[in-house]
Parts: sequence; C-alpha cells; structure tokens
Amino acid sequence: MARSAHGYTLRWRGPERGWYVRFRVHGKRHDLPTGVKGRREKAAAEIAAREIYARAVRGERAPDPRRSNEDFVKAADRWLNSVAVRDVTRVTYEKYAGYWVSRWSVLGELTDGAIAIYIRSRLREARGKTVANECSALRNFLRWCVDTGLLLEAPPVPKVDKAAGVGYRERRRVAAPELAPEEIWALIEMLPEKSGRAGWPVRARAIVAYTTTLRPGTLDKLRVPDHYSKGATVLRITHDIDKEGFAREVPLPQIARDALDSVCPDVGLIFGRHRLGPYLQAAAADALPPHKAAVFTAQHFRSAGITYTLERSGNLPGVQAIAGHRHASTTSKYVRAGFRAAQQVMSIWEPKREPADE
Repeated sequence: MARSAHGYTLRWRGPERGWYVRFRVHGKRHDLPTGVKGRREKAAAEIAAREIYARAVRGERAPDPRRSNEDFVKAADRWLNSVAVRDVTRVTYEKYAGYWVSRWSVLGELTDGAIAIYIRSRLREARGKTVANECSALRNFLRWCVDTGLLLEAPPVPKVDKAAGVGYRERRRVAAPELAPEEIWALIEMLPEKSGRAGWPVRARAIVAYTTTLRPGTLDKLRVPDHYSKGATVLRITHDIDKEGFAREVPLPQIARDALDSVCPDVGLIFGRHRLGPYLQAAAADALPPHKAAVFTAQHFRSAGITYTLERSGNLPGVQAIAGHRHASTTSKYVRAGFRAAQQVMSIWEPKREPADE
C-alpha cells in the first residue's frame, strides 16, 4: 500500500487485479481500479490515480477501465479463432457467442448488472446446468479480453445453481429403465427397415447402436469411406464425430457388420440425422411394458448395450474403450444391481452336470 499526500491511497492487489486507488470525496468512499496491472508500474499507476481522484473532486464520473467500445462481434470472432479446444467444444462456444452478441453490441455493455440480467433470462429458457456451462465459457472469454488488452478488468460472472432453471425437473433426461436383451431385440424387430419418404435406415441403426454402444450423435455422422466401408471389421471413430474427441477403432460383431452392409452407401452418410421418435415410440409400445415404453429413447440403446456387455464380459477397460468414455468411473455407472445380474452370480451354485457315459 502506498499513501499519498494528495488525498488518496494507492493500493496493490496482486497480479490478477493490479493497482487500485482509494479515496473519499463528498462523503462517499471510492475504491477504483487504475487500469495498471504491473507491480513495477507504480509510477504509471500514480498518474492514473491522480487523474481519477481529480475527476472525482470535480464531480465528474471516474472512467471505468472495464468499459470498452470494442465491437463485441469482432472480439468474439477473434476469441473463437484463438481458443485451443476440441471441435465439438468450439461448436458449443460458437452457439454461446451467438447468445452474447444478440444481447451486447460492445464489450463495455458487459457489466455486473447486465450479466446478472442475462443469467436470469437464460434460466427462464434453459436448465441451470446449461447456463452454468455458458457462464464458464463467458469467464474464459472475459479472461481472454483482459489478456489481449480489450478490457482492463473483467466483470465477475457469478456461479449458477445447476439444479435451477424453469422446467428443469420436466426437461431433464429420464433415467434409462433396466432393459433385458430379449426386450431390446423384440423392440428392434418391431422397427421398420427405413423411415418414410426419406428412406433413412431405422432398424439397422438400432442394431448398430445397441451392439456398438455408440452415442446417437456419433451415429448421425458416420460416413463412407471415412468411418466405414462395406465388408470392414471395424468402425473408425474420428475425434471430430465423438463427443469426447476420443478417436478409436470399434471392432464389430457380425450382426453389426451385416446391418451396416445392408444399408451402406457407396459414399456419404450411412444413417444421417432424422426423427426416430415416432418409430421408437410405436415399437416400444408393442414390445415393452407400459412403464418402460413411456420413457424409452434412442439413447437407451446405448445404455442397455453398455450394461449388457459389462454383465457378459466383465471387461471394464474394454467396454470403456468401445463406449468412448474417458474415465472408467463413467463406465462403471452402467453396472446395474438388478435381478438379471444377481441371477448370473447365483448360477455358480448350480451343480455342474457331468457328461453322460456312452
């Protein structure tokens, strides 16, 4: 802390925040950033502090170093081009930036109050977890603005309760029901081979989804010849089509190979992205008990497949690699303490039958 005879106090708050000037004018206390960051830049901070104090004495509003007339769209574009993240994360950041530029035209409009209003507004549109992710990206953007000199200080972005948000309980994904292999295969048999007018594969996609445990988003992007060619024994998952950016080869059982070969084009998308809901709901209503049919979604092919392969193989690292999980703890969550698993364990107590003598 450096005291001055001019009526203000110059204070150092560490490398993150820099030099601040504190004073009292007209009965009101002020504690303002000078905009000078370097510890050795005390002389420059002294000049800035003197100017801020003089403005306050004259009754003028002290300039806020966080205010900037920098165009928000240009700043966001520069940030997106400079940030080192996976392609899937970049796409998400682009979506978030689209929300921001629709609300703010210059960086100077990004104040504490404006951010609070933004968060309240987004919580009326999305669940808390989504808004928390947006706020995390906004903090990264603001840090970049400070590092590049577009802002002298970033306004704080408060944390968001992930359980908040209008309609959170209604919109959150329903937990997957416990589905036996017989139920899944019965449902698959009820599916049409192709969708209506577009003729996208439906049944083959369900078979591949269940046996490979791939995410629906990855199945949407599978292409020939990038990821599969007719007669191949593996799927080549590239980092750009995987949620976790996990590039790998997924070995294919014969039933999955047959399904792929039956719908595989010479080039282009194999399955594509289209509406599966009506077909799945109709098939689930015919093949599953009502309480399971009511909540069944395309994602449940994956969860049921992971559970089944874990039960049958007991090979956690292998299932982790196929499913594309970065951590084994994620894969282990699919282990179900259910009757089917218990029945398999108790079968060890059954007496082994000796082959009859001929």
